[in-house]
Amino acid sequence: MILEKVINRIVIQSEYKDFVDKYIENILTEFKGKIHSIYMCGSIPKGTAKPFKSDADFTIVCVNPKDIDYERLSNIKDRFLEKYPVVTKIDTIICSIDDVLSKPHEWGFWVKIICVCIYGHDVGEKVPPIIISPEFILDLNTETKEEVDRMHSLLSNASDNTLKTRYWTVNSESDNFFKGLCFVLNWRHVA
Repeated sequence: MILEKVINRIVIQSEYKDFVDKYIENILTEFKGKIHSIYMCGSIPKGTAKPFKSDADFTIVCVNPKDIDYERLSNIKDRFLEKYPVVTKIDTIICSIDDVLSKPHEWGFWVKIICVCIYGHDVGEKVPPIIISPEFILDLNTETKEEVDRMHSLLSNASDNTLKTRYWTVNSESDNFFKGLCFVLNWRHVA
């Protein structure tokens, strides 16, 4: 199965139009000549954002991510959060054109499938079709094994009481998770 783009057309609501236009304009002015393209994902480009509840998710693609000073970018984000309270948070990630093209199951997937180009030439169009396969799933989840191993280590070193306390702190409304945890850890659970 070939993956399709999540957002086929940009539908930015009127409440966000000025914010998006001015944010892009500010970034392009601040980093003049260093940005190849800018993308968005999430509710704002889909047209489903909720004022004062939704965040803004941008991706900047450039030749060299080191050309984008994170402190200057952070200052722009802070100014815009103050000026446009309709947005709860602004996430802006940066990657290189080379990352998008050389890592099709990581950055290529992100730009081609998840995001929509709102400025510049869409480098995602150069990424070959992404087919769901074991290789794709493994590439997309490269950090999953390490994270599972890390959590397993933390849990195996925790005392029974610590685990029970953490469970009740997080999930006191339902005991389904606890029953499963008891089964996995060979504990007796009385319903």
